[in-house]
Amino acid sequence: MSPTIVYGGGWITGVEPAPPRTSITASLVAIRESPWQTRYELESGELRCGPSGSPPAQLIALDGETRIPLSPQLVEFYSYARSWRHSVLLNNVIDPDDYLDHLTDPRLDLPGILRYEFDAPAVLVDAHGTGLDPSRCALFWLDTLSGAVYNRAYFVFDPPTHSRTSGATAGEPEVWGFENEHFHAPDLRSYLAGLVADLTDTTTGEDPQ
Repeated sequence: MSPTIVYGGGWITGVEPAPPRTSITASLVAIRESPWQTRYELESGELRCGPSGSPPAQLIALDGETRIPLSPQLVEFYSYARSWRHSVLLNNVIDPDDYLDHLTDPRLDLPGILRYEFDAPAVLVDAHGTGLDPSRCALFWLDTLSGAVYNRAYFVFDPPTHSRTSGATAGEPEVWGFENEHFHAPDLRSYLAGLVADLTDTTTGEDPQ
């Protein structure tokens, strides 16, 4: 289990790292074929991630300027997810090409949320204890369907080597989520594996979201 991280007056729950060979696609298939998906697949929520089978060329960082190339996990995820139009558990994933539209949408006030989280020193730190920088974070999902933008998740990339022009970065991003229960996953593979594990937990009849 990843260590629990202090966040303001509360905590962020660590998501257990997935085995290295865990397949992103296999996790997405398991989510797609789950009873929860079958039960709710006719509802209006949908995973709106752009053209079928075509991953975006890059991510736009939270600063609205820095370009970050996709890691292998993200290429696999978006190659699958962009062709998937109806998802129960992933219906808040945004198309990375639409990020600037969300950033400038006055109904969402996303800049206000970002100022709160990133302008205060040491409010958010990564697994290495380094303060988060908007230029190395990108938006993963955002609850725009119900207008609850305080429910959101970020990709957080390692700091060192990207610039505003090249966007170069290394390694897989961490996933930080903020909703009813804040969470932190060491990478996208672990985040999706955690969703699958929740789906297979039959101890409660509650929605895994």
